[in-house]
Amino acid sequence: MWLFFTRYDLPKRSQKLEEFIAEIEQHRQKIYGILAGYMMPMFPSFIVNYVSVHLKLSVSTAISCIVIGMVPTSFIYAFGGNAIFEGSKTLAIGALAGFVILFSVVFIYRKWRKQRKNNV
Repeated sequence: MWLFFTRYDLPKRSQKLEEFIAEIEQHRQKIYGILAGYMMPMFPSFIVNYVSVHLKLSVSTAISCIVIGMVPTSFIYAFGGNAIFEGSKTLAIGALAGFVILFSVVFIYRKWRKQRKNNV
């Protein structure tokens, strides 16, 4: 998808996509916004790919963001699913702790962004 968006643009962008692009562009370090987008499973990755192309990130930077952002979440999903099928309590607790940490980071990040936006 990332390579597709380097060649073609979306014909019509929604207001929500424009807001997401604007929010990431407000970061001093735009890479952190892209990383957060890849880490949060609630954001479709094709939108984050589009935003990274829109921000003109280099290929190496984009690949680094994909790997750093998606690998932890993928491990949590993989170990959580494996724990369910094997009935391993320690693996399930570890995956659950990973989900709690991930969603705590998302919650703290959103709270921090809201406070920062209100202070400006």
